[in-house]
Amino acid sequence: MGDLSFSTGLAVEASGKILVASGGSVLAPRNLLFRIHPKTGKRTVLSDFDNPAQGTLGQSLRGVAVEESGKIIVGVGKIGHADATLLFRVNPKTGQRALLSDSDNPAQGSPFSALVYIAVVPKDCDANSHEDSDAQSHD
Repeated sequence: MGDLSFSTGLAVEASGKILVASGGSVLAPRNLLFRIHPKTGKRTVLSDFDNPAQGTLGQSLRGVAVEESGKIIVGVGKIGHADATLLFRVNPKTGQRALLSDSDNPAQGSPFSALVYIAVVPKDCDANSHEDSDAQSHD
């Protein structure tokens, strides 16, 4: 399975199950997103960030949050780029990852690094409506 050590993120799903991000240390070298049953304490790996079959790879998980839709946002370090951070949206059923933002990509805006905490607004942001409101605020 994997070691749960050096936890860098914790969130609770609507079901009450607990999500824990772990990895990036000597004690927990694998980069895993765990789901923990709140009554039994049983841990299962939801997404293995060392497994390319689940999406783009990442290291040293750095925060986790749950969107209203149930999708999970996880921050991770970009492999080969010490200061770069990636944000992923993780499917809560399959563990598949989709890249949401790459702090090393100037086309996506100013870089950010050392992300530790993630929070999600109560209502999921629709990218198109967000861009529309940004455009209106600059007029």
